[in-house]
Amino acid sequence: MHILAPILFPLYVTAYVVIAAVIFQQYRRTRDLIDLVLGLLLLSVAYDNLILALGRVLANAPALFVVLSRFRYIFHGTFMPYFAVVALGLLERTATTPRPRLMRGVWIAATVLAVVGLVASALLILADPPVMVAGVLRIPPDRDASAAWTRRVPHLSTVLATVIMIIVGGILWRRVGWPWLFAVSVLTFVVAAAFHGERAFILMNFVEVLLGAGLVATSQRLAKHT
Repeated sequence: MHILAPILFPLYVTAYVVIAAVIFQQYRRTRDLIDLVLGLLLLSVAYDNLILALGRVLANAPALFVVLSRFRYIFHGTFMPYFAVVALGLLERTATTPRPRLMRGVWIAATVLAVVGLVASALLILADPPVMVAGVLRIPPDRDASAAWTRRVPHLSTVLATVIMIIVGGILWRRVGWPWLFAVSVLTFVVAAAFHGERAFILMNFVEVLLGAGLVATSQRLAKHT
């Protein structure tokens, strides 16, 4: 697994760029804000994997690596709530009556969580030197208990977004007979809960690629449905 890591992360980056290109192409046709946001979110996750892929290359430039990794943590903590917005936006496509007030509320709630996540990520102490994890360099979260909340907020945002995607996926399965968002969301939740350590780190990134592909495929399916 350690040997494959420097190969897998560039593949993950490539996969994200490809599926982001697919959804941006759809956005050109639909002009649906949800498609645009999904594409931008996928590129932010591609950046996350790109920094992990470049860990060995940046080993001789630790200062640069630390700066780039800080952005990686900030992107993750800030943008994760918008995956829930995307999921609920996809569900809205199947509604018989548009609910603009509900979606405005969803956007406001996600933005509040994003701001909190931004602050938490910015305050997250990353003083420990880069370490090798699963074949790539990454910065471990600080273990200082006084800064524990800064690590919990991004984690809770991730859990909340995943749970919402599971619920939305289940409803879509029932409404339009499309099970794939539900399947990949459940898989993401199970892997995150059941696996830990270095191998789980690589496995989770792979599952997140499947989740991104599942969201894009769902958007394409519902674009045809509408």
